[in-house]
Amino acid sequence: MNRSISTRIQWLVALVSAFCLTTVVLVSLLAHDGVERAMLGTDLMQTQEALVSAASRNVPMQWSAPGMLALYVPTGTVDQVAVPELFRGLTAPFSDDVSVDGKTYLAAISQVDGGMFYIARDITLFENEMRLMERAVWGVSVLILIVALVLTRIGVVRLVRPIRVLATLIDRTKPSASIDRVPTEFHDSALNSIAENFNLFLRELEAYIDRERTLLRLASHELRTPIAVVTGALNVMRDRGALGEADLRTLTRAQRAAQEMAGNLEVVLKAGRREEIPTREERFSVSELLNEALLDLTSVDSSVARISLIEKNAVTALADRTLVKMLLLNILQNALRHTAGAVEVVVTSSFLEVRDQGKGLDGSRLDLLAGSGADDLWNKRQSSGLGLIVVSILAERLGWPIRVSRRRPEGTAIQLVFAESIVNVLPVSL
Repeated sequence: MNRSISTRIQWLVALVSAFCLTTVVLVSLLAHDGVERAMLGTDLMQTQEALVSAASRNVPMQWSAPGMLALYVPTGTVDQVAVPELFRGLTAPFSDDVSVDGKTYLAAISQVDGGMFYIARDITLFENEMRLMERAVWGVSVLILIVALVLTRIGVVRLVRPIRVLATLIDRTKPSASIDRVPTEFHDSALNSIAENFNLFLRELEAYIDRERTLLRLASHELRTPIAVVTGALNVMRDRGALGEADLRTLTRAQRAAQEMAGNLEVVLKAGRREEIPTREERFSVSELLNEALLDLTSVDSSVARISLIEKNAVTALADRTLVKMLLLNILQNALRHTAGAVEVVVTSSFLEVRDQGKGLDGSRLDLLAGSGADDLWNKRQSSGLGLIVVSILAERLGWPIRVSRRRPEGTAIQLVFAESIVNVLPVSL
């Protein structure tokens, strides 16, 4: 899960603050302990020098005072003098802390002229104060860290608010004829730069869309005019009645091709302009419409003989009959174009399936028909051809989902799911 920028900043400040505080506290405590040890060690050495200078070289001597204990043992009497408990087991030279009966002593054993000198100072009070000070320092550090986190939270909210405002404004930008611009009144120059660049992108995008719309309008006019001229000329030739039977069949084939081209062009242009494709729903038999489409294809394509119809159920549907026929014609033509083998058309109670035995469609064409590609179908028009785009548009308009799968060993199966268009289903006796 992606974390927000405010959370990342807070964690960063928290970690940096904790690291800095911990470093400062540890260095301070170590420095304080070092200074204290140095002072106690210096005082202990001065006391030792004073007592050694006052001691007799041949007689053991012991000094005792509140918080201090010292013992001088001449060289010849080391084994005869019992040293205090806190010095037992320690050998010279020695200088460190010694704990006895819940108290802490700074003890030192050193070799001096004429014997061995033992000295210890009670530093229990210093140690207790040191522990208390450590707890206080750590407590204050935690308090400072908490205050720093609270201030960071407040600062981050104020810092991130303009970024969130800008992100919200950009997120609310929706495609339309005139896209609203993002305000450029932020106090931060970087945010203003982002907003200005985004507005510049919107202006360029609108200019590009306007150019595309203009070209689409021009193309609509330039493409419709020759088709209308051709259609009109064919009608005139038929009305004259001077053609023979063979010429009439050729004329009929040309008229149907022109009508099919005009219908496909109308669908593509309306879809390109994002206009609603008008529909007129009526009841019809899927098998009868399929036979009608096959009959139309027979006059323009002799390879229709490779198509076999398998009707498992007699399906009556409620949809736009013209759009369904155009959809069937395009699917059948694509099947004939992509295979040299047999083509099966199977009508079941819930879908119509077209199976071919060719090499099959490539991945981009399968994604286009199934609608599973990440890109918009218009981005694939150059490699997919007009027929597949018309199939996708018509299926989407009719609300008939398309399922595409590869067959083994080769070929493609395209299913047109009738969805909620079914009115009646009857079994067909074989």
